[in-house]
Amino acid sequence: MKKRIISLILAIIMVVPMLVVVASAIELPSKADYFKTEYSSEQEKLEHMGLNGTTAPYLENENMEFYVHPLSGEIGIKNKLTGEIMLSNPYNVSKSGTESSKQQYLSTLILSFKNVSSGGETIYYSYKDSAVYDNQMKIDRVFDENGKATAVVVTYEFGKKEMVLPLALHNDDLERIFADMRAKDAEIAEGYIKNIQGKYEFSKENNIWVLRGNTSVF
Repeated sequence: MKKRIISLILAIIMVVPMLVVVASAIELPSKADYFKTEYSSEQEKLEHMGLNGTTAPYLENENMEFYVHPLSGEIGIKNKLTGEIMLSNPYNVSKSGTESSKQQYLSTLILSFKNVSSGGETIYYSYKDSAVYDNQMKIDRVFDENGKATAVVVTYEFGKKEMVLPLALHNDDLERIFADMRAKDAEIAEGYIKNIQGKYEFSKENNIWVLRGNTSVF
């Protein structure tokens, strides 16, 4: 627990210049199957926590390397002088507990909400309630005025999103709905649009998207 807290603090305050490194591409498992992935050591897991699916650190200076797992937001720090590795979460999660507990072990953040009226408590875990869903976890590097990476920001959006879909949607309306989102972040907007389009069939004749299995529109 102490290591986890220290890692999170370092992730927030660590400001280091990025160096050019030679990196190898890494094949990652799916988000849903990540908790089943076996790692034999902290070093092996660290090699899967590099920038853009490679072995390269997100940040680096003369003494330290800083990593973030692209599937969970877990943090890894390596001391280049001693070889010591510090991870925010256990590296051998696949060998411990139930499916639910494994997903909890992969979470870097835990949010607990208590209903003051009923006394009930709701708990959210950053892996199973955010990272596992598409477009609900984002990793960004922060650059200074000279173009050097100085920090990493991991953003989680908690809770599965539920959509109430209309039976039919005009193509122009679809574009209009996501216009503001596309202006702010085109990549996220395209992800949402593709997700919605996957639930519809497009009618070129009427220029509308029709919910799959629905024929009443015609």
